[in-house]
Amino acid sequence: MITQELIDYVKTQLASGITREKVTSDLLGQGGWTMEQINEAFQATQQTAPQKVSQSDSVLEMTEAPKNIKYFEWLMYASFVASAAIWIFQFGSTGFPVAMIAVVVVPIIGILIKFVCVYRVVYHRAEWARIVLVVLLALNAFSILGFFYYAFTNPLFLVTSLPIILEIAATYFVFTAQSSAWLTAHANSQVSGTYITDNTKWTKVIPRINKIFTILSVGVFVVVVLSFGGPSVFTSDLAFFAFAMLGTIIVIGAINYFETFKLAKRYVNSNSKLDTWFTVLVVLRNLVLFLSVIPGIQLIGMAAMVFGGIPYLIVYYFMFRARNKSVVAV
Repeated sequence: MITQELIDYVKTQLASGITREKVTSDLLGQGGWTMEQINEAFQATQQTAPQKVSQSDSVLEMTEAPKNIKYFEWLMYASFVASAAIWIFQFGSTGFPVAMIAVVVVPIIGILIKFVCVYRVVYHRAEWARIVLVVLLALNAFSILGFFYYAFTNPLFLVTSLPIILEIAATYFVFTAQSSAWLTAHANSQVSGTYITDNTKWTKVIPRINKIFTILSVGVFVVVVLSFGGPSVFTSDLAFFAFAMLGTIIVIGAINYFETFKLAKRYVNSNSKLDTWFTVLVVLRNLVLFLSVIPGIQLIGMAAMVFGGIPYLIVYYFMFRARNKSVVAV
C-alpha cells in the first residue's frame, strides 16, 4: 500500500530532473520502501505526467566515452606493454628455457582476459568487466604490498612493479563518478523496456542453491563432529579444524540467509543482467563452504577462503551496488 506522500515525492524528484534509477536507489536504501511499492508509485505518476529525463543524462548517453574512460584504456594498454618489456628484459639476455613456458603462460592468459575486459568496458560499456579487472588486480595484492614496502629501498623492484602501478591508476579512472555515470547510463538504457513475469533466479535458483548447500554442509559437519567424539572435538588436537568448519558455516550461512530471505524479496520484481553473475558467485561460495567441512580436503576450502575471500567480497560489494542501480521494474 503506497501513500500520497510517496507519490508526491516521486513526482517532485522526477520533475527536478533526477532519474528513475536514482530515485529507486534512494527509496530502497533510505526510505524502507519495497520495489513493488516504488513501481506502483512510478505508475501513479506516469498516469498524470511523463517522466522527465535530465538533459545531462540524455547528453551523457549519446556522447562518446568521457576522458576518464580514455585514460583508463591507455593506462591499461601501457601496463600490458610494460609487462611484455619486463619479460623481454628478464629473459632476453639468458634465452628463454622451455621450462619457463609454464611460468609465463598464466600471466599471458591474465593479460588476454584483461584486454577483453578493457575492450568490453570502453567499446561495449560493460559494467561487469571493470569488476573483473578489480578482482584480477586484487589477486596481485602481495605484489602491491611489496611495492609499498620496497619502493623506497629497491629501485629495481619499482621498475618491475610498473605494470601494477599503471593498473592501479587505470582502476582509479574507471571508478570515478564520471566513468560510473557513463557506464550506468548505458546499462539502464539497455534494459529499459524489458519486462519479465518473475525473477526466477532470485525466487527459485539462488534460494534453492543456498538451502541445499547449507543443509548438506551442516549435515556433514554434524556427522564429522560426532565421528570424532562429539563436542569434545572442540577441546582436542583437532579443535582448530573444528572451529574453522564452524566459522565457515556461520559466515557463509549468514550470507546465504541474507540472499535467501532479504535480497530475494527485494529483487523479486526487478531484473538485471548481473543476476547471472550473482548466481555464479553463489555457486562458487557454496562449493567453498562444502569443501571446508569435508575432512581430508578441508584445506582446499580453507585455502580458497584465504586467497579468494578478499577478491570475492570486493566483487560482491560492487555487484551489489550496481544491482541496486540497474533495476528494471516488472
